[in-house]
Amino acid sequence: MSILAEIDSRIKVIEAIDRLSGDHSVDELHTLHPLIEKARWVFGPEFDTPEYASNRGLIKTMSSVFGRKYKKEDFTNSARRPDIVVGENSSISSLGLEEFSGEIRKTKRVLLIELKKGGFEIGRGEMDQAKYYVEDIWHAGVGSCQPYIKAFVVGDSIDHLTGKYQTVGKSKDEQFGEVHAITYSELVRSAEARLFSLKEKIEGRYDSLEDGPLINELLGNPEQKDLDFAAGQE
Repeated sequence: MSILAEIDSRIKVIEAIDRLSGDHSVDELHTLHPLIEKARWVFGPEFDTPEYASNRGLIKTMSSVFGRKYKKEDFTNSARRPDIVVGENSSISSLGLEEFSGEIRKTKRVLLIELKKGGFEIGRGEMDQAKYYVEDIWHAGVGSCQPYIKAFVVGDSIDHLTGKYQTVGKSKDEQFGEVHAITYSELVRSAEARLFSLKEKIEGRYDSLEDGPLINELLGNPEQKDLDFAAGQE
């Protein structure tokens, strides 16, 4: 029953993202952010971990994810607030995602997610913003290790003049990160594939769920969420 409940919860998260991502009136910070936080596993099993930070300044973000103290001087602009930054899960180190030198753990991969509000089109400026975050985090470093950083900019659509992928590095041979532009619909399709298309096979179970109760169940604090949702509908 615990396994079935977890699967049900993950399918509901994806259902909620699918419904709300195109709505301009949805509260991005208090609704889309926590939903994507719950869907970190979509970007890879190594990121289904409690080692993450959401909407914090770069100093607090790095401290939360890597457990190390940083100074303002480590960043070009320490006040920047990336949406979601996730460190890999140490429990899957057997897959070669982490290296050990003596007793020092070296984080090899970092996930950075920049979310745009419902109905938002991703342009070059949004891709550049994510690139700046990648550069700041990499140059700040983590101990003696500087991890590879994958950044995703997520929006409702992508401007046709904007590239969907770019590398980040000092040169062609010194690449330390990459930035991807993806839509919420692409994210939902990836999530459904990772869940073996279970949502599609039992779709009737979720079609009848109303938006308000669904969001309340996933995010908690029902009274406040009812007010937020009602305000958004108005």
